[in-house]
Order: sequence, then structure tokens, then C-alpha cells
Amino acid sequence: MNIAMVHFRVGETDGVSLEMDKWRAVLEKMGHSVFMWSGSANQHTNWVIPALNYQAEYNIRLVENCYNSLVDYPNEQELEHSIREYAVEVEGAFLKAISFQKIDLIIPNNIFSLGWNLPVAVGLASAIEKSNVLCVCHHHDFYWERKKYAHPTANLVYDYLRQLFPPDGDNFSHVVINKLAQEVLKNRRNISSSVVPNVFDFEQAQWKIDPYNSDLKAQLSIPEDAYIVLQATRIVERKGIELAIEFVYELNQQLADYESREKNRAVLIFAGQNEEADYYNRLMDFAKKKCVEVIDISSRVAHSRSQKNGKKIYSLWDVYPHADLVTYPSLLEGWGNQFIEAVFAKKPIIAYEYPVYKSDIAPLGFQTISLGGQHTRNSTGFAEIPINVIQKAAHDAIDLLKSHKAIKDVVHHNFEIAIEHLSYSSLEQHLKTLIDE
Repeated sequence: MNIAMVHFRVGETDGVSLEMDKWRAVLEKMGHSVFMWSGSANQHTNWVIPALNYQAEYNIRLVENCYNSLVDYPNEQELEHSIREYAVEVEGAFLKAISFQKIDLIIPNNIFSLGWNLPVAVGLASAIEKSNVLCVCHHHDFYWERKKYAHPTANLVYDYLRQLFPPDGDNFSHVVINKLAQEVLKNRRNISSSVVPNVFDFEQAQWKIDPYNSDLKAQLSIPEDAYIVLQATRIVERKGIELAIEFVYELNQQLADYESREKNRAVLIFAGQNEEADYYNRLMDFAKKKCVEVIDISSRVAHSRSQKNGKKIYSLWDVYPHADLVTYPSLLEGWGNQFIEAVFAKKPIIAYEYPVYKSDIAPLGFQTISLGGQHTRNSTGFAEIPINVIQKAAHDAIDLLKSHKAIKDVVHHNFEIAIEHLSYSSLEQHLKTLIDE
């Protein structure tokens, strides 16, 4: 089959882009031809549809007017006219791509679930119906899970969300990434779906320090005399990164009691993209207040190795081998890509037990250092967990760091669980079932 995978962006380090790469690899292994459609040109995109571009001025303005304040259109009717007019243009772009690449199956990622771009959803749904291609909608996140989409500015926006997010019909089937989403989708829309968890390629060569990345610490001013605590996620508020700062603060407090150790401090590394500037600035202020050294290396980390402005660019996979611990303090996730990456990298994980972690990940039996599963918000808006939980997490981390055997046992245990449940082989079985249906 000729299969088109569609998202607003591809080939980046966000969770959806990474998961699309995995599906593509498995589908190609199964003998299918896979085409990647997105809103901007890069080495990973086979077909550019400008309407998908996150940074397009019209898209930014439309999101603002649909979900924040209706200021650029005199009334709701003009907003609807603009959406429908643009949707016709989008439909034509998709029909052209479907015809040119002889597409048999389309796999939209978050197009029909997040609500970010109404004309794209309208146009793509129409193109699918007119071309009669099959569609497997891959829903990573839903609009009802995000504050941004909670208060539409017009009734027509509500109508679009109810009708098309996601669409129902003979051409459409649906995939979600966790059991909670499956249940909510059934309750809200009476739409059945399959659960396909995020996976990882556990058959690839283990990431290690090699001639390319051996200079990473020196190049990025990471101290050799400190434990490296890696926060690999994007910088967005729902990732709960303030908890990682609290953890490193407490870790340093307790490490001070181990003066005989070769390393008696830890630093926190930010490797993911900064997507919320205000939150990022607050985090850096908080870290400074807590005397936690944060080193932001995101400008030198990308989807793959390259050169930029005469400087070496490292992949995210180059960073993991240098880490001693990986923090995963997310408060809300559809699944947990960086969690699985840390399992593959064979690193101890400090994790907050967000709802999907409890429902889908914890039952598999992973061993992590827990930050608990309950939090409150303080006056600054930051998440807080009980101090005794932070203290115990730091104590447990030090116990691991003191014993190479303990680390080896934990990471081996986690690796074996992931191979069984979250590998490409398990994804292949899921995809065979979906395509056969």
C-alpha cells in the first residue's frame, strides 16, 4: 500500500514526530511505501502542505480567534466564511497529493483530535471522502485535554469540534495511545478505537559514547565532576519540570553528606525545545533561587546529527549515554516517549505517576524512583509534591548511584519489560490488525 502519514510537523523531537518515525519504520518493514506530509520542508517531509504549518500567520491568527478572542473578524459568520474558504483550498491540496502519490491509506496524527486547525480538518475529511481512501486516525492528544481549547469564542467552533474531532464514518477508524483516552472517546462520541501504545526500537544498537559525541560535555560546558540529571522533554508547563528542579536540589542536599564520593553534586540538563518562554524563564529563576545549576543544551540538540553555523549538532540519542539519571516529572502525558527512551538507554528514571502512567505503564511492572501521583499548585502556579516524597526520591537515587549492581539490575529489569510490551515487534502486530481490518 501507499500510505501517507500527516502531521503539522515531522522530523522533529516532539513526541508525535518521534512516534511517526517509528510507525514509518515498521510500515516500511512490512513492505508498504510511506510518505510524510507536513507543513514545512525538511529532509523528513515528502510532501509540503503549507496549511499544516504551525508558524503560518493565518493559522496563528485563526487559533487566536477561535480559542482566545474573536478580534480579527467582525462576527462569527465572517469567521466561518474564512474557515470554509480556506478549507476548500486545503481540500484541493490534499486531493492533489493523494492523486499524485496514489495514496491508499492516510494516517493523520492529531489532525482530527487536537482542534488546532479547523480548516485542515474540514479539508482533509472532505478529501478523504471524495477520494474514498481509507483513514486510520492516530490520536495522541484530544482537545478536551488541553486548556487552550476549553473556551471557544464562537458556537461554530463548538460545532466543528463536536463533528470532526474526531470524524465518524465508513472511511475512518481510530487509534488512541492509552486506555483512558479509549474510554473517554467512547463515552463522549460513542466512537470505538484501538489502543496502540507508544513503542521504541529495542533492536537498534545501544546508544553509547562514541567518537562523535565523546566531546559533548566539553562542547556544551557540562562539568565532569557532577552527576548528570537529564530532562529530555520539551519545556512546557504540563511536563512539571519544577519537580525535576526540586529533586536535584534535594539530591544535592543529600549528596553533601557523601564527601568521600568522587561526585558530590548534580546538575540538571535541559535537552528539549523551549516552547513556553514564560514558563522557561520562571523555571530558570526558580533554579537560581534553589541554587540548582541548569544547563540548557537544546540549541545544540536536534532530531539527528548535523552541523550548524560551524558547530556540531548532537542528536537526543547522543545525550542519554552521558546521563546518570533521567527525570520524567510530567503531570499529564498521553503516553511517555522520553520514559521509554530512558528505559532503552538503561538509565534509572525518576517519574511522577501521572494518570496514564498509572493506568497503562505502571501495570507493566517498571521499577522507577517515584515522585508520587498527587500534586498541588502553589502561589506561583508551580506544581508541588510533599517534601517527604522528594526526600525519599533523592535518598533512593543515591542508593542506586552508590551501587553499579543495583543500577544494572533495575535497568535490565525495565529493558526486558519494554522489549515484551513496547517494541517494534509489538507495534507490527497492532498495525497488521489495523490494516487487515
